[in-house]
Amino acid sequence: MPSTPSCSVGVRSGSRPPAGSTWRSTSARVPAAASSSAAPNGRSGSRTSSCRTSRPRLSGRSDSGAAATDQATDLERFTAAWDEFSNALLRARSRAWQQQTPLTPAQYYLLLALSHEPGLGVGEMAAAAGCSSPTATRMLDGLERDGVVVREPSTEDRRRTIVSLTTKGKRLLARQRRRNHEKKQRLYEQLSAAERRQTEELLHRLAGVIAEL
Repeated sequence: MPSTPSCSVGVRSGSRPPAGSTWRSTSARVPAAASSSAAPNGRSGSRTSSCRTSRPRLSGRSDSGAAATDQATDLERFTAAWDEFSNALLRARSRAWQQQTPLTPAQYYLLLALSHEPGLGVGEMAAAAGCSSPTATRMLDGLERDGVVVREPSTEDRRRTIVSLTTKGKRLLARQRRRNHEKKQRLYEQLSAAERRQTEELLHRLAGVIAEL
């Protein structure tokens, strides 16, 4: 088995012990990775050799760990931006309600769907308004009392009720559409040409993704 390399420490060349004393080497042999600094003629040099031990180098985080961290950070930023956008929409709806607009957002989308496709069922109007069928039924009750819509039994199927906009309802819906268009126009004017194109593409993309969730 090969011997462990060592280095000699502490003896200067040419040193002799005092007369009458016994010579004892004061050098200590310790394992080392480096060899002693011996001179070519066999005598030890004037410098003391130093033994160095290697230390393990700390490796950085792996590529997979870094990628996972970056992905988590991106998701956190996306979630924060989404929450900020959603809260802004809720605040806008609240302001619209406080300003006593002719129709609430739910009523507006319910009537808008009805104007695009007359004869929709309650369930279909509820889906357009983003509410449950019982809630849509209660809204229709109130709108009918206000003279905004009228409900009549279907001539083809008496189990089915046909909901139609009245003249007042059409006028209120047109008024609300103008108000909404003005708000969208103000928002549009605050964006640059590049931002408008990006927003258009992103909104279409988000609409498709959300529909599949």
